[in-house]
Amino acid sequence: MTESVVAGHRKSGLLTIPYLELTLYNMIEQEHRKSQRIAKPVLGFTFNTARKTLRGIAVMKMIQKGQVQGVKKGNVRAQRAFVSQSFGLVA
Repeated sequence: MTESVVAGHRKSGLLTIPYLELTLYNMIEQEHRKSQRIAKPVLGFTFNTARKTLRGIAVMKMIQKGQVQGVKKGNVRAQRAFVSQSFGLVA
């Protein structure tokens, strides 16, 4: 939608949620779709196993996006050390 269309909808009351919120909501939903696709095989797990698995998936996504400070995207050793430290694993 262009700004003039958004402004017109907002004036007429058709657009109750601000456009920026709609855009952010769509971005979140796109990310959530990926998580749902990954989590589907986890449906048969026990609660604790599913929780741990989803936590691991979330950490790996954060590393993949470069959201973890001190761990660069291509630095496999730093990624391995971070995962080991986060989950108490021996590396």
